[in-house]
Amino acid sequence: MHVFSGEIPFGHAVHSFHVAPNTPAISLTGTTLRTGHLYCYLYDSRRQLRASVMLQKPEKVLTVCPDWASVGALPGELPPGEWQLHVYNVIGESRSPQPMSYRLDVSFDALAAPVDFDKLGVLRPDHQVIFDYQRTLSDRPGWYRGDLHGHTTLSDGNNTLLQALDIMAEQGLDFFFLTEHNLSHACLPRHDSVLMLPGIEVTADKGHLNVHGPAATLNMFNADYSSRGLITQGIALKRPESVLSVNHAMLHPWSWLYDEMPLADVDVLEVLNDPTWKNATPANEQVVEIFNTLWNAGHRIYAVGGSDCHMQPHERYPQATEPSIYGDPATWVYAQALSGEAILAAIKKGHCYFERRCGLNFSLNDGALLPGDAADGRQVVLTVAVKDTGQRYTLQVVSDTGILAEHALETTPQDIRCDMAEHAWIRWDIRRSNGTLEGMINPVYCAQHPLFLSPIGTTWGDVTGHLEFPRSTDEE
Repeated sequence: MHVFSGEIPFGHAVHSFHVAPNTPAISLTGTTLRTGHLYCYLYDSRRQLRASVMLQKPEKVLTVCPDWASVGALPGELPPGEWQLHVYNVIGESRSPQPMSYRLDVSFDALAAPVDFDKLGVLRPDHQVIFDYQRTLSDRPGWYRGDLHGHTTLSDGNNTLLQALDIMAEQGLDFFFLTEHNLSHACLPRHDSVLMLPGIEVTADKGHLNVHGPAATLNMFNADYSSRGLITQGIALKRPESVLSVNHAMLHPWSWLYDEMPLADVDVLEVLNDPTWKNATPANEQVVEIFNTLWNAGHRIYAVGGSDCHMQPHERYPQATEPSIYGDPATWVYAQALSGEAILAAIKKGHCYFERRCGLNFSLNDGALLPGDAADGRQVVLTVAVKDTGQRYTLQVVSDTGILAEHALETTPQDIRCDMAEHAWIRWDIRRSNGTLEGMINPVYCAQHPLFLSPIGTTWGDVTGHLEFPRSTDEE
């Protein structure tokens, strides 16, 4: 057995050990020594990724063998020679450093259990994603309910992968993107009704972004762990079909501070992130203002929700009155089929909306328009109702000039008309009786409007830097 320990304030540590020929198994047991987390990656003598995990308390165990592996590890030949563990603490570049002590044990016995579900391959040891995005659970065009942001025990979630899948099925989700912090699952479970899809939450000191449907996972062999380095590598993970989301942009202390982010690389903005978190309501309202600002600068970046769930259903955050759970909020996507490629293509077009539980039922021009469509010079008729009778909901009609109108929503449909000849874009926000954001239908817009023909600014800082929000960690 090899035992490694150390403390990383902000930075990177490497530990090496020798693997003999014909080694039957390699197990990694790791933990931080106080509350907090680190990222750990196991590389073989050929610099191939063999396991990755977020370290935290309590300890976690991964095993890799020639013919099987545990969750988080990649099976295959165990080549002899020098193997390496790369450990990172990515917090402390602009925020106060959080020195984190850890212990890692490497043994040559099989200590963790093998993957025990019918699996779909996701990752190769060369970091490439091999997932079949064409795999289809339904070939019916329509609205599909999903979640674009969630975690399991492989990073900092409290649910195992199978526990998470059971909750997703109970929640009636059609699809789910697993977005662990700075690492990817080697395989995902096959399920008859929930389409599990690969993603990654690139987690840097200056912000978090999701890549949905990536071409690869992060290569953390002697990686540049600065915010610029991680975010640049994260952008490079995109395929043309992938979706990149800026997450919880104003949720301190994880707010978005990377002003150099090219807006051309951003597809969606996570407007509603886990509404059960203590400061989520004001943070999400600030993101609504950012969303308005992006559109008024001519950047068609669409709105999505993300549960960002870390909790088991019976757990609550301090002072929370309801659970943080997968599918709250849900992002509904109008796709041509229930497949990875169809879902991604629809999100990139803005054919989506998000809600918590109002049970929104709507159409635009009797289905001739979808959210995200161009509607130059047209009369737009939103026919809308809600199913939930437990509380009152109000719909706000929002445009580039501000809030145009408010309407009480009922269980019976009503028509709400807008003239696109008078506006660059129009969208619809749903609010609860206490004013908090319940959902949002993405904008329709005028493609030939000067805003969209000549967008203002090219980076996040160019467009949002003037907003009167805390712009540095010292102000948080």
